[in-house]
Amino acid sequence: MRVLSFIPAFLLAAASFVAAAPTTSSAVGAPSCGPSGSSNGNDVALQPIITIIANATTYIQPLSTQLSGLSGDSCTPDAVSDIVVQITAVVSTCVVQLQAAAKVDLTVVDLTSLCATIYALLTLVFGVLQTVVAIILFLAGGAVGTVQAVVTNLLHAVLDLVGCLNIFVVASLSGVLGPVLALVCGVVDLLLSIVAGLNVLVGVH
Repeated sequence: MRVLSFIPAFLLAAASFVAAAPTTSSAVGAPSCGPSGSSNGNDVALQPIITIIANATTYIQPLSTQLSGLSGDSCTPDAVSDIVVQITAVVSTCVVQLQAAAKVDLTVVDLTSLCATIYALLTLVFGVLQTVVAIILFLAGGAVGTVQAVVTNLLHAVLDLVGCLNIFVVASLSGVLGPVLALVCGVVDLLLSIVAGLNVLVGVH
């Protein structure tokens, strides 16, 4: 029950921080992360990486909208599982593509556009995890089984994504990516604890 009582306060505090984050990959109004003296945010070497991350954001956005739109009778284990599986597939594909991308010397390029693109993806993933928390609590006993399995797969995929993006957090001079990435990891840990103890929590008020 301590875990359950902690959720609203944690999400409220985290959401207030992320609310100001840019929701597109545009560099306008986005955090500046590039080293001074760099050329611009469109360095050719970074374009494949930026494209991979931006594409993941584009594919996840409508799925996130579908997931958050589930309510009442429409919020069934099958409906939730179907959307979560699709989101997991996008995240996993993004991870594979990032791992296969050519390595770039981050000390000689402007990271502004890349940081803005990562920021958009991280805030979107954070929103998805928020929704999943609410859905799991709503489904309670109905989340055991299929939903529990697909959510666990999503969390592992998100952890893999965080691992791929961590290098850019280290390279970011302003450090703006660190707090958002930490929030995503925090919600992942929270969800893992809920999913792991889901059978115990069922029926507990």
